[in-house]
Amino acid sequence: MGKWANQAVRQTKEAFQNSGNKTIARGAANYMKHIAPFLGISSPKRKLLEKKAWDKLEIPSETELILAAKALWKLPEREYQYAGADLIGKFISVCTPKTLIAIKSLITSKSWWDSVDNLGSKVISPLTLKYPQTRKTIKQWSNSKNIWLIRCAIQHQRGHKKNTDVDFVISICQKHAKNSEFFVAKAVGWALRDLCRIDAWAVKIFLQDNPKLPTFALREAKRGLNRLYFLSLKFLSVLFKLLFKKYEITATAMPKSKNDKSPAKPGRTRSGSISGAGFSARNKIILFNMFLIYRNPANRSVSGVLVATRVIANLKAPPLVT
Repeated sequence: MGKWANQAVRQTKEAFQNSGNKTIARGAANYMKHIAPFLGISSPKRKLLEKKAWDKLEIPSETELILAAKALWKLPEREYQYAGADLIGKFISVCTPKTLIAIKSLITSKSWWDSVDNLGSKVISPLTLKYPQTRKTIKQWSNSKNIWLIRCAIQHQRGHKKNTDVDFVISICQKHAKNSEFFVAKAVGWALRDLCRIDAWAVKIFLQDNPKLPTFALREAKRGLNRLYFLSLKFLSVLFKLLFKKYEITATAMPKSKNDKSPAKPGRTRSGSISGAGFSARNKIILFNMFLIYRNPANRSVSGVLVATRVIANLKAPPLVT
């Protein structure tokens, strides 16, 4: 190791020394299935110790940074593996796609979900967002037989939000849709759950195309859709109240038949009229369809709400009523 790497490792060890708690260590070891011994340092405390230990470090070269992380990874206690990922995350600005290739040995060494997911959020996600050319590495990991590399490939865009490449993530999930390995299936579910916030239609189609998706993956994906459903329903409720009030809109449900003069029951309305100042015929049709979706409990499903939220994008508001 070079001078910088030696300094980083030494200061980390000094910061962690005598900072653990035996009770916390035993509990953490049990929770992590004894994948490694623990010093017994809680996550908030560890981050404070790291900040104190690394604040005066100079900006390293990429090579020195990777050497330091690998040296920390070799230490027995689990907190040092967390520190290795945190250290790369702190100096992520000096990293290039070479770092992604280099951390493969960290992903596949002392592997468990805690260390793998920590590398995912601190290193893999930001690097794949910054460097699109890292897709080649992600594909290689997806094609490997190592479950932890596969997990990293599936989850590599978590946190990308609007910059997520939905088609690419879906293609990786599709490749592993039949994989019943818990940590892989769980990763597929989490990836789909995150995609619900970006493109719920893609997730819904994926679930339709994969009816035999492992239970763990299906459960997480449905959580994402259900959360979207409740948020969208709340949005629709507020939207209609504002529109109806602001533009003096009235919606009248027509009878079920010509002979039946009584109002249609809620949930069975099929036709009607809508009026409001400044609304074009096209907008009236769109808004009334939205009104039916909102009023009809039978339409208050994930599909119905997705249709409603997508249709509302085509609605052009009329001039303000003065």
